[in-house]
Amino acid sequence: MKTTIRKFAYYLEDDRNLKENTVESYKHDIECFATYLTLNEIKLYDVSDTDIKEYLDSLKIEHKKESTVSRTLASIKAYYTYLYDLGYIKKNPAKNLKYEKNARKTPAILTGREIEKLLNAPDMNSEKGLRDKTMLEILYATGIKVSELVNLKPEDIASSFEYIVLNSSSKPRIVPLYEEAADTLKVYLNSMRDKLNKKGSVYLFLNKNDGQLSRQGFWKIIKDYAGQAGIKKQITPTMLRHSFAAHLAKNGAELNMIKEMLGHSDISTTAVYSQFAKSRIAEVYKKSHPKASKRG
Repeated sequence: MKTTIRKFAYYLEDDRNLKENTVESYKHDIECFATYLTLNEIKLYDVSDTDIKEYLDSLKIEHKKESTVSRTLASIKAYYTYLYDLGYIKKNPAKNLKYEKNARKTPAILTGREIEKLLNAPDMNSEKGLRDKTMLEILYATGIKVSELVNLKPEDIASSFEYIVLNSSSKPRIVPLYEEAADTLKVYLNSMRDKLNKKGSVYLFLNKNDGQLSRQGFWKIIKDYAGQAGIKKQITPTMLRHSFAAHLAKNGAELNMIKEMLGHSDISTTAVYSQFAKSRIAEVYKKSHPKASKRG
């Protein structure tokens, strides 16, 4: 990707006659996007419009200025148009994207009822259903990224099945599992995974060819089950991560604890979930404040 970015910069300067500062800004935007893709294990040629939207959303959550987010989209659109015109890619994922000014920054989440419907959608009596149920349970139980989910290995699971250990990121962390997720994982790992693993894969979750399940493969899985569950929202794997954090905040979890479980490096990134705790804060206030508790 470094080579195409360098060529893209030359193109902006020589063919489009953009000023040096503008070219540097475009180049910087694409380099930041490339870092995001690498961290999330997304290949340049596999990028979808949803991947780009989620990146822009991440910038908003980090409280980047609207002008920065808008320029970033312009940079990405210009870059992928360049790649498409030169035949590097067959489809331009950024072609129809538009920047929405003052877009809603509140993360889209599923309700508790929708979560239950989604988790109950897989058929536990089939090999695929048990695998899918396990993945969905783990994703909601831990709030890990899809890239982390598909890279899990059996040795990342504690022998007690009470938590998983994530060593793939720059900040290793331990995330607990609630009982139902742990029980489902135990059944999958002890009675099904070895039957599916005919080629000796090191990964926990396998595709139909006994290879590592891809991000795109899981994306299709979650959309299929959302349809079966009658969920009308435009569901994404990231929505389960947001739901995990929002539901924890709503039920009284401290932002610092949510930050550690999500693997955020800065509490400001996690702060977006504080808005989901408003009703909880009001409840605690009424019960705890000496004046408020005397009402009624």
